Amino acid sequence: AALQYYRQSRYTYPPPRPSLNRADAVAWRQLQTNSFPCLYMLNRFHPTLYPSYCPFCGFVSTVYHSTWECSAPQGVPPIPNPTPSSWESALLSLRRQEQQQLVQRARRVAQGNGALD
Repeated sequence: AALQYYRQSRYTYPPPRPSLNRADAVAWRQLQTNSFPCLYMLNRFHPTLYPSYCPFCGFVSTVYHSTWECSAPQGVPPIPNPTPSSWESALLSLRRQEQQQLVQRARRVAQGNGALD
């Protein structure tokens, strides 16, 4: 019991809901750890294949920007009044539906800007 308490006290973000499929659970953790595919990171590995900027608005295309902050994302409506704290709140969600919606949004945006090609 003591080990479980200490292990759980180190968690920053909640785990994916058990009802999520494997691919969605992995994508949820990638969003939480800022390792979901985005143009900015892909540009670091393949600078001739991927731009580091958002093709829709010109800002640096990080996971946060692409999924949450972009004012003109392709395939999804923009988030009204996006802030880093609202992004953190979304990543802290314990509800299956909210986790799945954020994963789906990230995938749609990444497909739209070419990060999941």
